Amino acid sequence: MMEAKKIDEFTIEVTKEIPAKAVAQRYDYSFLLSQKKAIEEDLSKYTAARQAELSEVNALIAECEKFGIKAKEGEKEMIS
Repeated sequence: MMEAKKIDEFTIEVTKEIPAKAVAQRYDYSFLLSQKKAIEEDLSKYTAARQAELSEVNALIAECEKFGIKAKEGEKEMIS
């Protein structure tokens, strides 16, 4: 869940919960090698993660549009 609020006509502030914890883990070398191979063979996971990031950015853009927030003059050409 995220909460967005308008800061000014060009900016929003987003507050979202990110679970934080410290974990100590041990890894077997053979496990790490097999994990590396599995990750290399399954790049669709990367694509899915990037799609999730894109969805979040699109949601943030929608929040900006809802608040009437827009690009600063001169920046429109840089991001189009």
